[in-house]
This record gives sequence, C-alpha cells and structure tokens, in this order.
Amino acid sequence: MKREIIRLGVTRFATAYLTLQSMMEKKDCLRKMVVDSKWYDLPDVKTKKGKDATATVLNIRFWKDVSLCLKVFEPLVKVLCLVDGDVKPSMVCMENFLRQRERSRRHLEMWKGTRKK
Repeated sequence: MKREIIRLGVTRFATAYLTLQSMMEKKDCLRKMVVDSKWYDLPDVKTKKGKDATATVLNIRFWKDVSLCLKVFEPLVKVLCLVDGDVKPSMVCMENFLRQRERSRRHLEMWKGTRKK
C-alpha cells in the first residue's frame, strides 16, 4: 500500500502532528534511504541543507524527541478532532481525554528529567 508522508486535508490543525506521526512510521525506511549509496549520488545531498537533513534522519535524539512530541500531543489532537467534527463529544470521551492529558503530563515530566542529566 502506497502512502504519502503528509496526508493533506485531514484536519486544519493537526498537520504537523500527522507529519511527525507519518515520519515516525517511516523511520526505518528513511534511515535506510540516507545510508544507501544512491543517496550520495544526488547533487542536493552534498549541500549544507542536504548534509543537515542526512544528519537529522540519522540522529537518535531527533527520533526520541519526535516520539515524545507524539505522546504529549496525542490527547490534544484527539480532542481537537472531536471538537472540529459535527458530533458533540460524550462525557466518556471527555473523561478519556482527561486521563490522556495526565498521561501526557507524565511523559513531559519524564522528558524534562532526562534532559537535565
């Protein structure tokens, strides 16, 4: 099944989140792409931007930070999707959001603790 990196038009507000999510799903393929010998034959790869892009895709910290962003913002994106739709959220949905919000808060606190070290 062929999928795009960016799924345009899904929501007005979640484009960055969906882009990060899609990149995370394709992480292994992206990493394999930038270490392939054909990658280095491309003229743009030799530029500063090309070298920076290659380094970013291979950077383990980058992927950890992408994962954290997805964990922290997932509840917000879910709520915004609910609010953006025509269907009013039920009390169960709101309770689930509150639980997700607390989970996101814990992920963020754990991240803050690891960044100080």
